[in-house]
Amino acid sequence: MRFAACLLALVLSGCVTSPHPEGSFAQGRLISESEAKVVMLQVDGSGRISGVDATTIEAFHGTYNPAADSTGRVTAVLTGNKGTVFNINMTVKRGGLPTGMGDATDNAGNKYNVEF
Repeated sequence: MRFAACLLALVLSGCVTSPHPEGSFAQGRLISESEAKVVMLQVDGSGRISGVDATTIEAFHGTYNPAADSTGRVTAVLTGNKGTVFNINMTVKRGGLPTGMGDATDNAGNKYNVEF
């Protein structure tokens, strides 16, 4: 657990290379509705999402279509390197750093809230 907390601190402090080196990204999170689980996210305006679960050290990558809907409603699939998959429905406010909120379900049926 201590290792996970240290890794998360390094990622968030910028000591670890960003998965979006050529652009800015917004910090966000997936928050479990039924258990104490949080996945830290990075979302950029061009449609890329990445994240890390500090508890399991699972890394996630995915995309969304930033121009999919004039209302800002988009879907995304976030796939982890240990087999977890999130299906995300969210509303994204475009311009500069994106902001948004929504909900997600993982491939085990757990529900999450999304915010960034």
